[in-house]
Parts: sequence; structure tokens; C-alpha cells
Amino acid sequence: MDLDGDVQVYLNSLTATTQNGKSLTLGADTPPPEDGIEPKLLRVTFGLVGTVADSITYSNTDQRIVE
Repeated sequence: MDLDGDVQVYLNSLTATTQNGKSLTLGADTPPPEDGIEPKLLRVTFGLVGTVADSITYSNTDQRIVE
């Protein structure tokens, strides 16, 4: 998915692996750790709720928008 123009992305979570192999999950019920977050995260997965943009293009032709 390519988002262009004025873009807003709504997420409910983020899961990643830190450089030292620790798993990190951020969400409404899991705030950031008190010691902060490492600047480099690996294998990041977002819990996408929705997006709004001036232009949304899907590169995978098997996807479709359902209202």
C-alpha cells in the first residue's frame, strides 16, 4: 500500500524485535518501558486500524476495498 499527500495512519499496536533479540510490544495496554526504546527496531509489525490519505494505491491487485 502506498500512501501519498496528507496521510494519517491509525495504529493500535506495534510489535518489534530489538537489536539484542528482545521482543517489544507497544499498545494502549502496554506503554513504552521506563528505560526508553532502542533507536533501531527489527521486524516491526503494526496493528493497523485504518488510514486516510489524499491518494491510496494498492500494489497487490488481489486486494480490494469493501464498504
